[in-house]
Amino acid sequence: MARKRPVIGDRAWRVEWCADLPVDAAGDSDMDMADNRCEIWLTEAAARKRATEVLPLDVFGQVSITPVEFVPYDEDDAIRYPSVGFWEERGEPVFMESD
Repeated sequence: MARKRPVIGDRAWRVEWCADLPVDAAGDSDMDMADNRCEIWLTEAAARKRATEVLPLDVFGQVSITPVEFVPYDEDDAIRYPSVGFWEERGEPVFMESD
């Protein structure tokens, strides 16, 4: 089944975690080189399930789930180009932490 492109007004949940944090020879971490990952899920239940799956893989032991909405880059183009936009936060993130 082909993946549906988001359209303006779609709501979803973003799951974010850090999969890797490189350390140089001196033992210093470089956050700019971190392997930060982000996935969009259509339901909160699916987002929570995925967050539970990736939690053991997170460098810091913390995964965030944030409600998001697909919004246009330019309101004037939204009707003509309904699939051109970005995911904007629409609420406070919920953090899942490992024990």
